[in-house]
Amino acid sequence: MVYTKIPLSKIRLIYKFFFMASYSLFCDPAFGQTLRTDCVTGNNVGTIGGSCSAIFGGVPSGSPTNVNNADLSVILMGDTNVINTFSGLANGMYNHIGNGCGNTAAGYFVNIFNGQGNTAKGCFVEVGNGCLNSVDQLGGVDSCYVAVGNGYANAACGSFTTVVNGCSNCASGSFLFMGAGYFNCIDSNAGIISTASIVGGHGNIICDSGSNSFIGGGGDNLIIDSTSSIVGGENNKVCTACAFIGGGETNFILPNASRSVIGGGAQNTIDGFPGGPASDSFIGGGRSNLMCIGTTCAVITGGYCNLMPVANSMSFIGGGACNSLGTALGHAINYGVIGGGCNNIVCGSSDAAVIFGGAGNLLFGCGAFIGGGVGNVINTTVPLPTGLNYSTIVGGYQNQISNTATLSFIGGGSLNIVESSDSFIGTGGSNQIISGDLSSIVNGDTNRIANGSNYTFIGGGNLNHIGNPAAPTYADATYGIIGTGSHNCIDTGFGISSALNIIGNGSYNTICAGSNCSGIVTGDTNILSGNHSILGGGLNNGIGNIGAPSPGADFSFLGGGSANCIDTGGAPGATTYGTIGGGESNTIHAGTNHSSIFGGSNNQVSGNCSAILGGINNNDGGYPYTGIFGVGVTGLPLAAGNGGFFVNELVIQNIPVITALTYSSLQAGELYTDTPPGLGYKMSRVYIK
Repeated sequence: MVYTKIPLSKIRLIYKFFFMASYSLFCDPAFGQTLRTDCVTGNNVGTIGGSCSAIFGGVPSGSPTNVNNADLSVILMGDTNVINTFSGLANGMYNHIGNGCGNTAAGYFVNIFNGQGNTAKGCFVEVGNGCLNSVDQLGGVDSCYVAVGNGYANAACGSFTTVVNGCSNCASGSFLFMGAGYFNCIDSNAGIISTASIVGGHGNIICDSGSNSFIGGGGDNLIIDSTSSIVGGENNKVCTACAFIGGGETNFILPNASRSVIGGGAQNTIDGFPGGPASDSFIGGGRSNLMCIGTTCAVITGGYCNLMPVANSMSFIGGGACNSLGTALGHAINYGVIGGGCNNIVCGSSDAAVIFGGAGNLLFGCGAFIGGGVGNVINTTVPLPTGLNYSTIVGGYQNQISNTATLSFIGGGSLNIVESSDSFIGTGGSNQIISGDLSSIVNGDTNRIANGSNYTFIGGGNLNHIGNPAAPTYADATYGIIGTGSHNCIDTGFGISSALNIIGNGSYNTICAGSNCSGIVTGDTNILSGNHSILGGGLNNGIGNIGAPSPGADFSFLGGGSANCIDTGGAPGATTYGTIGGGESNTIHAGTNHSSIFGGSNNQVSGNCSAILGGINNNDGGYPYTGIFGVGVTGLPLAAGNGGFFVNELVIQNIPVITALTYSSLQAGELYTDTPPGLGYKMSRVYIK
């Protein structure tokens, strides 16, 4: 057997034919107005109380059950169907019940096509089929142009409203649409809601103020304000105007959060109540994300338990878990960003601040940036008086830039600290710039810049420091440099400042307080105290009065070796222009100027402008202008208390022996002696004219 689908328009033409036929036939006075017999059996099938009306069929036996009290109305067939008077004032007219049982129609141009227990009252209203569906008055006003298509216990009232199908759905208002589902409701007792739609689902509600709103499907979704939408999901709520929830579960857009969007996810909330609006904001998905009062034009893309607690404008959280842009302290944030990660916090007053990722990072300052890592902090002061910082931590573990440091940088590593402005730590561990603006530590471990030592630099190594944090009085060591090594120090003890000093490498090398423009190139346990002096390397060498705040050895040079010393030692004064080339345990004593020891061991100079070229255990005897080369040589005074040049042995041949009478015959610069050879002298005195 072949079945052909008959369009609804043709069905309506068939019913129109029966309706017009009944009018032509039964309104003719020759026939009267009481025809109500079964067209087949001729049995009485109902009661007619209206004019020009008809009942075509019904129960073939028993008491009549259909009632038609309206004018120009038709009951085609069925049982216990009623076309009643309209609003108790008039019979109504042009009504129609096609079939079914227990259906009731009243009004003008009312149609019930089929079903059971359906009710349709008003003007131009209809029920297509189903059971216990109804079209009735709204707030005492008759419904117009309202339809229920099918289903069970659906209700529609108002004007230009439709319920297509489903169970226990209701639509009350103007220009409303209910597609299907069950226990859905577009409800307005006052009749003020208009142009709203629920396509399907269950338990979905659009309330009185929900004009121009839409629920696509899902379950237990709620809209209580206008021009809003929920596409699907379950237990989602929109309590503000012009808002949108795409789907998910238990997502809320609460009052004062107009023009906001939640795409999906679960337990996400945009809340503008009670303190101020949270409008024009977006949560894409995720779970338990929250935007609170004062948050406008902000975005949380997804993640878990991310928070914008107060007054965030144009801010962004990409994802992650338990991240927060702002705190409950009430300080606003504009243009803040958290890319992702876990437990990251950008605190209040931190405009244009960014945490890109990582975990447990904390940022409090405008224009600041943390790239990632764990437990990194920019600014520990809450609340910050000015909110200014503009600093950067790229990554690492528990690195910190304090509230006193603006425009500073930590690249990575762990436990690094910057408390000075415009300063830099590249990486490493436990490095600190405590007080030194425009200073840098590139790498290493436990390196430190302190005591206001501005414009300083440590390249790497460990336990190097510029500025003595344990000094009894404060002073700075500006423009200092330590390249690398271990336990090297440019010290500011005794309250005396230092500047422009450098230690290249090595270990336990120290440039003391009050030294300027000096350097230690390398070596171990070398100490320098003086201005414009250089110590090249070696072990346990020293320049200057070590460990005291007295003047150092200025303009001095010590090349290397071990235990060599150019030492001021207090009185009689500073040592200047001293030179020790190398060797071991050589000393230029305090107050000695322009003197040198070029090498050897245990040589000592205490006279000005004296020199020991080399050897062992030589001593100039404190006489100026003395030269020594040998072993165990001690200088002696000559004319005017000045020394000469002393050696252990000196062989000079063909030197004339000159007496007072022959002295005048010598040319200037010639050598001579007054001690004839072969007289038993071990050493002759040699002179230069």
